Amino acid sequence: PHAGEGHQRRRKEEQREKRMMTTQPSIEDPLRRKAPHWVPCTPIFALLLFSHFIPVAPAVATPDRPSHYAPTDTVLILGAVPQEIPPFVEAMATAGNNATTPATLWGVPYWRGRIHGTLPVVVAITGIGKTKTAVTLTLFLREFRPKCVLMSGTGARVNRELRTGDVVVATHLHEHDYGSLTKDKGMVYRPFNTNDLLGSEMPNDFSPSPSLLAIAKKAIASYIGPTVTLPSEDGGDVYQVTVRTGGVSSSDLFGVTGQRLHTLRTRFRTDIMEMESAPLAHACAMLGVPFLVVRAGSNVAQEAPNDDYLRLGPIAAKQAALFTLHVLDYLADSNDGITHVSQSSSRLSEGENNYADDEEEDKDVCVS
Repeated sequence: PHAGEGHQRRRKEEQREKRMMTTQPSIEDPLRRKAPHWVPCTPIFALLLFSHFIPVAPAVATPDRPSHYAPTDTVLILGAVPQEIPPFVEAMATAGNNATTPATLWGVPYWRGRIHGTLPVVVAITGIGKTKTAVTLTLFLREFRPKCVLMSGTGARVNRELRTGDVVVATHLHEHDYGSLTKDKGMVYRPFNTNDLLGSEMPNDFSPSPSLLAIAKKAIASYIGPTVTLPSEDGGDVYQVTVRTGGVSSSDLFGVTGQRLHTLRTRFRTDIMEMESAPLAHACAMLGVPFLVVRAGSNVAQEAPNDDYLRLGPIAAKQAALFTLHVLDYLADSNDGITHVSQSSSRLSEGENNYADDEEEDKDVCVS
């Protein structure tokens, strides 16, 4: 009975997505359909034409150790909202750290202690959204010089195969709101620019530290997912949580249209959509700091997710944290490329995606 109810619920979700797609205005993709036309070859046009064919580098991978400071033993763990933090605080308290009362750093609450008896950690709440994530990350890098950064939390399910509580370890991350929103072309994406003197391009495609990802894959292979029970209004399904690698995309958008969901699946290979992980990856890539992102699916990605998120978010937050704690167990026993120095000072002086049903034309344009 539970399996039948779950199938019916997923069918309803798919039907709702199709209705969302059909209610979106059709935006023609001029890069595919319009006939080419001649443009006067002015110097500016020639420069633009030449720059269009300059290749953009592959995904930006972060290093296996920090590039710009001598790291301590500490692992920095970040969650966006308070419900994503308790399992880590409880793990510190179990280890006898008495870390139940947070300290603050420039008004940001954080906990400091040890997990699994030996691994020093700092756990902090970033707040929701891209700006708060980047600010909090930078502040805590400056203060604690961690050897790596882990982000744990929830995200809306873009991949239809994911269930509430299923976990994704991000192998590629994208910001899906960077570019120009146009009347005729829809969303026109473009690369980022670095902050060097030439303004060199940086692809909107980030990946974690290879060593951290390798540790996460070992953790996936040995993980026995807990059993979760959905609320009755969501079908009451009972199942075992699964963990996979996959894609995470971020923006400052809480809800999105069916058109954007289609773009997330087909262009960015997204499994989970949320508001913090890709900007964290972007900042870590700029600052040369190893990172790993663990996200568990909450509600189905949609235009108005608030009620579903409030109901399903706590389930997802707990499952993401439980798997992250499992990764930390491996990290505590491993020195696979995650090197560090003495902690005498705390200050500075791919998962499979099933997108076969997405046969409609992609409505957003990507300009490299």
